[in-house]
Amino acid sequence: MDLRLLIKKGQSAGAWWLELVLPPCRACHASVKLDVGGRVQKLDMRGMSSGFRVMAEPTKNDYRIMSFEGKPDPSFVAGVARTCPGLPALGAAAFTAIGRGTETGFPRAQSLNRGETYALVWAASENPQFHEELVVDWLKPRQGWNLALVSVPEAPSDACISWLEAFTQLRVMPAAPAITTIWPFLSRNASINTVEYIECDAIILAAHRMPGGPHDSGPTLQAVNQHDRIAATAPDRSPALFTVIRAGSDEFRVGKSGFPDVDKFYSKSTSLGRSFEHPTVDLHFTDEHGERLVASLHRRQIHSYVMAARARELHFDSLTMPRGAKGTLEVVSASGHKEYHRLTSSEVLANHAPQACQLPSALNSLLKHYLADPQFQLYLDFGGLGRLAIGATQPLTNPTPVLSLERSLRLRLLSFLSQLNVAGVTALSGSDQALVSAFGASVPRPELLPHYRQLAAAVRACGFDLRYSGNGVLR
Repeated sequence: MDLRLLIKKGQSAGAWWLELVLPPCRACHASVKLDVGGRVQKLDMRGMSSGFRVMAEPTKNDYRIMSFEGKPDPSFVAGVARTCPGLPALGAAAFTAIGRGTETGFPRAQSLNRGETYALVWAASENPQFHEELVVDWLKPRQGWNLALVSVPEAPSDACISWLEAFTQLRVMPAAPAITTIWPFLSRNASINTVEYIECDAIILAAHRMPGGPHDSGPTLQAVNQHDRIAATAPDRSPALFTVIRAGSDEFRVGKSGFPDVDKFYSKSTSLGRSFEHPTVDLHFTDEHGERLVASLHRRQIHSYVMAARARELHFDSLTMPRGAKGTLEVVSASGHKEYHRLTSSEVLANHAPQACQLPSALNSLLKHYLADPQFQLYLDFGGLGRLAIGATQPLTNPTPVLSLERSLRLRLLSFLSQLNVAGVTALSGSDQALVSAFGASVPRPELLPHYRQLAAAVRACGFDLRYSGNGVLR
């Protein structure tokens, strides 16, 4: 017996259920009783010549064959497994498109490949804090169980791998052949192998690690819709870029012949927002005269602007991005310590760019701190919207001791920032300096000032440099 996950598409997209799949047997005058998650289902074995599928309830207990009645097929009785594992009591069950074959629904994963998307199902009583490197798309909960589509990065950190392996009890393996979406940037996973995208004339895809002969230039992919089947060969091996020009069809499939596991299904979504004519990620600076300077992340001038900010010739103000854009910030200190933060847009619109959203204030304070300090290496990556790499220009000659907070004080700071609704608090929990920087940039309400000053005194006692401004708050 096999447990499979099914995820609805179209108007009811996001709805999901489980099915128990039984193998075929010879027609016989008999029936079989199944426990399908606290519910008993009786099946007539005369209709099981090609197997049978029955809806199963999500449960932590094993699904099982309870009994046979009549004269069942002896080979079926001898060969079928009487139980099928249910969902885990702790952690998550992972479902994948890999190894699906001709069956409908997604099977249980035996491992997790880097660069792939998986459906994780876990009990709602758990409250997992997903690692910040994972891209998570939540679907609708069902009967006390949660489901999320989780994309594993191609180069996850050791901490991310450890979290995934602990949560799923599966090994994280090297990346396998896969198709990823490059453009439009505003897209999301609607199922394990289904992508919804905003209105656009063309879709840009990348094929990774596709098999091919030693003399092949690059892989050949097929695009199939209800009218046509076309194929194209890329000049490069991996990643190989393809552009699919839409000709009136909103839904299509892209894949490689003979490798159904890598197929991706694309459909246009009307709920992802409007497309932008020229979407960019912008960094905003001001010079000594107060004049605003804006540089897009994909422009060459951005590097000179950042270096001017590190030389105190410009002041970095903020980063803005299109709604729904996602990026990463990696920082390396002079001592070699690395920090990794996911950057997503807030709901606050930029005053000077009505189509752009601001970075959450806590993350913007972090970026401002690291970008202006020449002791840090800085890596900003927004995929097709631009990348930026800045090396350290002023290494520490006499490194200062690494300051840290006591665990109780760290929890008090996190709680206090949560009261202020500071965005990105969970992303700050791994770095004491980042947490203190966010605290120093916060503006408390008047009724919280006594608590605020007590916390500031405790933080200063740990050696961190915090200074008060004239109105009684930190600067």
